[in-house]
Amino acid sequence: MPKLFAVVKRRTQKRTARHAVVDGWWQDVSPNMGPQELSEFLQLMDRTRHIQLLDVEDKLVWAWENNGCYSARATYRAFFAGRVEANVASQIWRSRAPVTCKFFTWLAARERCWTADRLAHRHLPHPTACPFCDQREETINHIMLSCVFARAVWVAVLTALGRLDWAPSQEDSIVDWFTACSPPRTHRRDVITVLSLCLWELWKHRNDVVFNGALPSPQPVISNINREGGNWRTAG
Repeated sequence: MPKLFAVVKRRTQKRTARHAVVDGWWQDVSPNMGPQELSEFLQLMDRTRHIQLLDVEDKLVWAWENNGCYSARATYRAFFAGRVEANVASQIWRSRAPVTCKFFTWLAARERCWTADRLAHRHLPHPTACPFCDQREETINHIMLSCVFARAVWVAVLTALGRLDWAPSQEDSIVDWFTACSPPRTHRRDVITVLSLCLWELWKHRNDVVFNGALPSPQPVISNINREGGNWRTAG
């Protein structure tokens, strides 16, 4: 009610709600009201007509806890109250992979890795084509899934897992592919861990090709997956 507040006597603008209700807040309003002030006055009269104050001491109540008491946990929960959970987020973050690998898998799923398409969008130097196949533009989904080089790695890995039917298609994105893979619940964390490891090793090999001049070859990637997977298993 900004217009109405502007015509309230200044000495009464800091009254408490109790004083205003008991003494009659309308008495503090100047009679010199225009049409807008009068409209707000009538609205406020209607809204406060049935208010009854109790003889109890005011207290602060934290609405995000059932007991009304503040807690950091409830504050954190309230901060994310309006969030929308991304697909495969829980699978990625609950895997058994090291934190570094989880962060990379999450960034790859969100298409936030610095591949040629993102560099070109920002007018930065970038490879002219995929460093693996040299046939198509480099995107994170291409080098991780649809590139002929990446598909050769996935055929070897998925054959070892006995799930060649999970082989990614030319049009898959990482999110869609993770969603389509449906391992049994009892082995889901282990399977997602293996898939995250493969993505991680493909990315490292890509960087080795781009920055160190290495020759693209599926065999070193597969060997690194086996060796690193064995190290993860040994570490628990």
